[in-house]
Amino acid sequence: MAKKLLTFILSLVLLSACSLFGQGGGVGAASATIKITVSDQAGIEREVRFQEGDSLLEVMKDHFDIKTNESDTEIRAIDQFDTQEDEEGAYWIYRVNQMEARTSPDQYELKDGDQVEWVYWSYKSADNP
Repeated sequence: MAKKLLTFILSLVLLSACSLFGQGGGVGAASATIKITVSDQAGIEREVRFQEGDSLLEVMKDHFDIKTNESDTEIRAIDQFDTQEDEEGAYWIYRVNQMEARTSPDQYELKDGDQVEWVYWSYKSADNP
């Protein structure tokens, strides 16, 4: 009887630990999908893993080759999409879950399951979002 009780208690402890740490590997592990779109080029779509509380900019730095402005708050280039940094009226914008962002990527806290889309936007382009 004592052996069965001990086995039952150990099973509960293991199940609790599994639910605490999840399948992702650690407390707070999360994932999101990030899509990069430039009108005249093929885009990129990646599933990324991160820790809850990470900013979108931190996650972008971990999973993409990016260039930022001097204050490290705005993205100027992503992977092979090296846009003209000094082009007047052109920049990267992002949407999260199909809603246009209201904050810079260094301030946005990415959440589990977010769908992020980066779009290169230019006043001169007819393909503006």
